Amino acid sequence: MDHAAALRRAYDLITNANDQGSGVARAWVERVGDGSVASGDAPCNPTHNTAELDNRICPATYTFQASIDTSSFPEGA
Repeated sequence: MDHAAALRRAYDLITNANDQGSGVARAWVERVGDGSVASGDAPCNPTHNTAELDNRICPATYTFQASIDTSSFPEGA
């Protein structure tokens, strides 16, 4: 195993977003000072042809999974 592979630390992250009003178009996870480390676009329907969306174009809840490589994170943070 090479040194870079030995230092890589990836962890699965499940993110849930909820907006019962206008719905969720996009969800993301940020690391303070570094910006977004994972994001996902919800399955929106701008033509309103999806009955379960009611009067929203995006779902009220959205969940996505990502793998986050923590090798660049400072130890102990």
